[in-house]
Amino acid sequence: MESSPIWRHRMTREAGVSTILLSGELDLASASTVQALLFEQVESPDVTAVRVDLSEVGFLDSSALGVLISGLNHAQEEGRGFAVVNPSLAARRILAVTGLDEVLSRP
Repeated sequence: MESSPIWRHRMTREAGVSTILLSGELDLASASTVQALLFEQVESPDVTAVRVDLSEVGFLDSSALGVLISGLNHAQEEGRGFAVVNPSLAARRILAVTGLDEVLSRP
């Protein structure tokens, strides 16, 4: 029996900005898929910036933080903007404790 993921995503694109709304729990089980999703958007020729909306994230662990940092680094290498936006309370707490709120929220 196959279980459904405990996270989901929705994407929108407007004026070259790809916004990826993540929801649910972001952890080791979702890390590789989320990273592939971020990299795909960063590498898209018509995308100038990627925004990761965490407003619906209830949990994220260190592997999810690593994915966000990888996304930022890859975007910088590709000359694209990258930022985490609208973090939920749970996401805001872990971003603040790690100091990544300052790093990942710059446009």
